Amino acid sequence: MNLKSALVSFTFFVMQAGADPLQPLGDEFSNAATFSHWQEHGALEGWGANHVESANINTSTPGHFRIVPSTTGWYEHLRGTHFSKNVTGDFIATAHIFVYSRRNPGGPLSPSIRLYSLGGILIREPRAITRGAPVPYTTNPVWPPQNFGSDWTPGDENWANTSELVGKGENYIFLSLGTAGTSGTRQFEIKTTRRSRSELYFSSNGISGSNEAWLQVIRVGNTVVCLRRHSAAGPWIVENRYPNPDHAFPQFGPTLQVGMTAYTDFNSIAAYEAGGPATQFHANYINIPGQPDLILDVDYLRIQRPHASLTEAMLQGMSVSYNPATNQTANPPINLTASPTAATYLGDNANTPLDSVALNASAISVNETAGTATLTVTRSGASTNLPLSLPYVIGNGTAVAGADFTGTGGSLSWAANDVASKAITIPLAANDNLAEGDESFTVTLGPLAGPATFVASAPTISATVTVQDAPLDAWRLSEFGAQANSTNGQPAADFDRDGQANLLEFAFKTPPTVPGGAPFSITGITSDALFLTYPVNLSATDVNIVAEGSTVLTSPSWSSAGVTYEAVGVPVNGVQTTRARIPFQPGDTRRFVRLKVSNP
Repeated sequence: MNLKSALVSFTFFVMQAGADPLQPLGDEFSNAATFSHWQEHGALEGWGANHVESANINTSTPGHFRIVPSTTGWYEHLRGTHFSKNVTGDFIATAHIFVYSRRNPGGPLSPSIRLYSLGGILIREPRAITRGAPVPYTTNPVWPPQNFGSDWTPGDENWANTSELVGKGENYIFLSLGTAGTSGTRQFEIKTTRRSRSELYFSSNGISGSNEAWLQVIRVGNTVVCLRRHSAAGPWIVENRYPNPDHAFPQFGPTLQVGMTAYTDFNSIAAYEAGGPATQFHANYINIPGQPDLILDVDYLRIQRPHASLTEAMLQGMSVSYNPATNQTANPPINLTASPTAATYLGDNANTPLDSVALNASAISVNETAGTATLTVTRSGASTNLPLSLPYVIGNGTAVAGADFTGTGGSLSWAANDVASKAITIPLAANDNLAEGDESFTVTLGPLAGPATFVASAPTISATVTVQDAPLDAWRLSEFGAQANSTNGQPAADFDRDGQANLLEFAFKTPPTVPGGAPFSITGITSDALFLTYPVNLSATDVNIVAEGSTVLTSPSWSSAGVTYEAVGVPVNGVQTTRARIPFQPGDTRRFVRLKVSNP
């Protein structure tokens, strides 16, 4: 596989001031909704067959992207499984992964027993294919594909696989962990494919034996470097750099599909690979019967721009572990520390954790008289040095936008280094004076891809806002039921004909359907004041009770100036006895007092 080839060279460098435009492409996999942000190239290219048995985010395994592939693999014209996002320009992609066996008698933490069952990072040139399978779709072998409605054509392929200068074909690089060419052994595989000519090697050197790994793929211009680490405290190993004399650089343009791959059970695929382009093409649009033996869990995939100081020359000068004499990893492997100039920008230094956002509560209640409902969103974590924009959506419930509150959503923004909490303030409709019971609506954060993630607890992603009836309306509903909004239930009505309107009955907490006397009385007279005692319903927060005095009953001279109030004793059954002192001038020959009750 020591192929020397001419390279079509291009150079590009992207430098972004301020926010890193790639960080939003990363994912901490803590929100199931972000699954829709990832494109699976089999569906994207219209291959018909589903080479994924199952895939989900934050569902099978909390905080992880779980991919369970069917029998499939990446080799020459064969395609595996790839969930990706398009990335233009230079990037660093870092993943934390776990691989599990489905068939090893030793259990899921043991290595797979089917050959080439691995998962990891794959970067791939997008294909100009929208209907890879035959049209109309069939599982029968067909050849050549363009005669059956597919746009996977010989003009886009190096069918004979004899020259990398003919056609386009598959172009990719991947680094993965699992079982490669030795059954039941923990290994990694690294592969480059240029115009459907694949060059690979695999090795166990430097692997701890754990099913866990950290992987990092860096692209700067025409150079790609692959790193791996096999324990949280272990060293980063510089596996290889491309191009090199043994592995040609794929035919990459400025935009690549960057993401996670999972493939398994080459034992069952080998016959299709050996059959050449026709059988490989057939394998791509059918479900190959086999014994798949892999589950991939991805803790996170973070995508960032390289530091502006990390140049292609630095990457090309790095020491790497690949040993061309053995076509595998040197023993011991070469660590990142052997290249101190580049190490400043790679490994953990490029693996910046994202920050978290969360609502302060999963449910709040607010009275319709409050005017607004307010929820608070907090931000914390290691990436708060970056700006962040967070959309939110307000969803109708029994409360409806336009009638009960204003707005259907919006967005919150944080500047770089801003960690202050932000408020979502929703205007409520003015009190409608209807007794209708509590109503509710929801506020949901997202969708969110970065540079932040939702914290693990689901209640912080969405909140229910309950809008309660004004206290007077709630009281009317409890006292009059279905008749609350009828004439008899109105605040000014006097249902029991005892001289006290419903509003007064509510203010004093007296029954509106049972006649009774006025519950207030003059309890003291001095030379300069009268004292009026009355009950106050502590639930009547939307009612004003004001004591006023006058010396002329028939003139508009009622005044509350100088009136003071004091509580008498302790509340009993939600009622506080209150005494008002209404001042008069000494020598006044007539003194009148009244209570003025209003519902603003």
